[in-house]
Amino acid sequence: MAILSVILLILFLLVLVFYEIFLKKRKVRRARAPKIAVPVDWKNLIMQELKRKSYITPDEASAAGGVSQKKAERYLDRLESDGVVRQAGDAERGIFYKLDE
Repeated sequence: MAILSVILLILFLLVLVFYEIFLKKRKVRRARAPKIAVPVDWKNLIMQELKRKSYITPDEASAAGGVSQKKAERYLDRLESDGVVRQAGDAERGIFYKLDE
């Protein structure tokens, strides 16, 4: 009985080694999503849209700059902390940013 369990253990180890050597190398790596080219002047595009309309929503800023909404929101928040724009509206009506005169 002990010999049978030793043989099974050796067989298991051989299968494991075979898998590691021959089969694991053939795994196909998942392709990464291609990075989307973002215009270098996306901040300028957002500012142009803001000056044109005198107010902008994060969705509009995202579309104008060709960046994600989160990135546009962070940029608008930075402009707000610099005193360039001020946040208006609320969660019910929607948040938008106005030029600070």
